[in-house]
Amino acid sequence: MVFGQALGGLVLKRFGQRNVILGGLLGFIASMALILLSPSLIFLLAGAACFGVSIGAALLAGNVLAAEASSGAG
Repeated sequence: MVFGQALGGLVLKRFGQRNVILGGLLGFIASMALILLSPSLIFLLAGAACFGVSIGAALLAGNVLAAEASSGAG
């Protein structure tokens, strides 16, 4: 997840929160499918790595979105 947050920060500036959250969701679905259908340990580990990157990016984008929304409330 650490690598996902680092990459998510770079991508977040370029593409915006909505695209990063949607990309993280799609990455989550793809990595879960890879984990579910993995025929060997290599595919299982690759799916777990993809899961960590996609969830890290989506969590970072969600936190940034929440912080921006709450800063205008006060």
